[in-house]
Amino acid sequence: MAENLNCDIADSRCYDDDPSNCGRYGRLYNWETAMSVCPSGWHLPSETDWEKLMDYVENDSGCSEWSAAKHFQSVSGWNEDYVSGGGGEDTYGFSALPGGLGRHPNFINVGISGYWWSSYEVNIVSDNMALAWYVNDLAGLGVYYKNELLSVRCVQD
Repeated sequence: MAENLNCDIADSRCYDDDPSNCGRYGRLYNWETAMSVCPSGWHLPSETDWEKLMDYVENDSGCSEWSAAKHFQSVSGWNEDYVSGGGGEDTYGFSALPGGLGRHPNFINVGISGYWWSSYEVNIVSDNMALAWYVNDLAGLGVYYKNELLSVRCVQD
């Protein structure tokens, strides 16, 4: 998908509970909801899916893993105090927007960072793997609690 999912279902929220943020950044989902929100014929990316995408961009662009994010970032929509020019290069049409994340009871980092769930389960009780793209063109996989609210991109089966 070339944009963050914006499916209004239970356990999904707009950043700051402001509907205009859903229109701009898509909705945020906890991991359990993210596992079932992709439409028929699509799935939540696995850790391997994200790694293949990052490896392709690294090899094609010559960037290291941690500096490849600029090739995924939308050309606008990022906080100019953190990302020079307010956006990346969007070389591959991924158009990543910094939808931030929800950590009960607060929301953080809209305009600064983007976080997308993967289906890879690190710990059955508390946490899971997700892709995070940060300011200054940094990217990488990290571990987030399953009750945190992150963006979703689906991959076609």
